[in-house]
Amino acid sequence: SPAAAASPAGAALTGWDYLGALAAHADSAYEQVEPTLADSNGTGVHRAVFIVRAVTASASVYFDSPPDSGYSVDNLPPAPPAPFVGTYAAGVTRLRWGANAESDLEGYRLYRGATADFVAGPASLVAATRDTSWTDGGDAGSWYKLAAVDRNGNASALVSLAPGEITGAGGAPLALALDGARPNPWRGAGLVVRFALPDAAPARLELLDVTGRRVAARDAGALGPGPHSLDLAPGGSLPAGLYLVRLTSGGASRTTRVVVVR
Repeated sequence: SPAAAASPAGAALTGWDYLGALAAHADSAYEQVEPTLADSNGTGVHRAVFIVRAVTASASVYFDSPPDSGYSVDNLPPAPPAPFVGTYAAGVTRLRWGANAESDLEGYRLYRGATADFVAGPASLVAATRDTSWTDGGDAGSWYKLAAVDRNGNASALVSLAPGEITGAGGAPLALALDGARPNPWRGAGLVVRFALPDAAPARLELLDVTGRRVAARDAGALGPGPHSLDLAPGGSLPAGLYLVRLTSGGASRTTRVVVVR
């Protein structure tokens, strides 16, 4: 009856946000997924309060649920940063890594140790940074570990860099290398290409379409030895398709493929 319909007492909807509606089919239960206003984390539990109003064909006949609450917890870590590379020269190690794409990324934690099994913790922390590079004064025999961390304190799996993987640190010599675009296929504006140069000799990056026509080119030699990245389409978007990226320096060249999707 209309008198029973108002029990429990109708909630005043002023100040409540409307989230959506579900059609009624006399089912035993209904379900709808809604975002919370904030994740619960180390600062406390952040509850969101909800009510459900069941309506009828008559505007004056409705049923309001008692208010109830729930909360969400972010327990999903970011992806490990990649690639993670380094060069050693003149007593310093220059480290670089690929940027993470997570929207809630807080930054990166870099650790240094003397052996492969060193513990990544407060005692070995070198830097907590939002940048994707770091210049370290550690000796040429240091090991490094790196993690991405989000705003709620979730840390990715560690990625390691051994002394033998750091160019110029007694391991692999500096060499001409073309890593290409990451991710591949590439989606979005520009086209960031990663590569490494052995010295400061003139070098050139070119982007070619499948017919061999040059789409873009940039000089890279002024960047000097070590790993680098350059945007071959700054401020623009490339048409979807298959492209070739070519790096040349001196008499040597490297070529790789990249797919652009939209």
